[in-house]
Amino acid sequence: MIDADAIDAIVTEELAAGACPGAVVLVAVDGRVVVERGWGHAVDDVFDLASLTKGLATAPLLMQLVDAGRVALDAPAGLTGGGKEAVTWRDLATHTSGLTDEALYDAAAPLESRTDDPWAAVAGSSLGAPPRTVYRYQDANYIALGRLVERAAGQPLDRLFAERVAAPLGLRDTGFLPSVGPRLVPTDAPPGAVHDPRARLMGGVAGHAGLFGSARDVWAIAQALLDGGALLVSAASAACITTPQSPPGLHARTVGFDTDPAGTGPRGDRFSTDGFGHTGFTGTSLWVDRPTRAVVVILTSRIRPGRTGDVRALRRRIAAAVAAAILR
Repeated sequence: MIDADAIDAIVTEELAAGACPGAVVLVAVDGRVVVERGWGHAVDDVFDLASLTKGLATAPLLMQLVDAGRVALDAPAGLTGGGKEAVTWRDLATHTSGLTDEALYDAAAPLESRTDDPWAAVAGSSLGAPPRTVYRYQDANYIALGRLVERAAGQPLDRLFAERVAAPLGLRDTGFLPSVGPRLVPTDAPPGAVHDPRARLMGGVAGHAGLFGSARDVWAIAQALLDGGALLVSAASAACITTPQSPPGLHARTVGFDTDPAGTGPRGDRFSTDGFGHTGFTGTSLWVDRPTRAVVVILTSRIRPGRTGDVRALRRRIAAAVAAAILR
């Protein structure tokens, strides 16, 4: 039995230490929510999900195209110039394409863009390494993937997500371009605007960031994927999203998610390495442990006020507490 009071104690300590001004935590086991609490936020508040967009939106939309026979993961994705012709859809999805973020921003100042047109910058860039030889987590991969999915589907990502992810799952709170209201948790971006500068330059709709949502909706997407793709994708495609798809010898990524092999992220140090999840710059995270069928969603806005919040310990401590309770 998961002790909600133990999680409350962890969150209270981390908030007091300045990790973030508030949080929402949802824990589900085997398809049933067992903890759902908010500290400084209502449980149904809507957060800027940042890079969770990659796995929750772009990945299932890509795999729907695979299911429909319109895309093959190991076929060239359609990028040209600078050595990009050999880059496949799978390469982009697992961050093994060789693309870099150098044309987008300086790693020392990620909130300062070098370009007014991120997609043009990626499309016009050259590879930093041959495809499938190195792993580099780079937003360029999902900026490209988002635009290529739109091209293949013939619709923008926001409409695709609304029609093909949110509608089938009955999601009430999750999508791109959110309405401004009391449930929308602020960042240091203008109200209703995505925090990520590149996504903002792309009109708020991008493959790497731009999705907003509530904890229960994040859980609903993760649960559908854990349940074999129910209502979203085929079982084979769900397996691509929930299990490693990277070339042998490189950091293990799924189509859309990380596997946190070192346990330094949302997996913590107690869950097995058989899982998938992601973090977001704004302070969001998701971890799904496949053997125990546990889902841990943590939503915060660590960058408000200022950009000094650090929720890494919060993520690890909550994951460890949940794992300890389940595995005892």
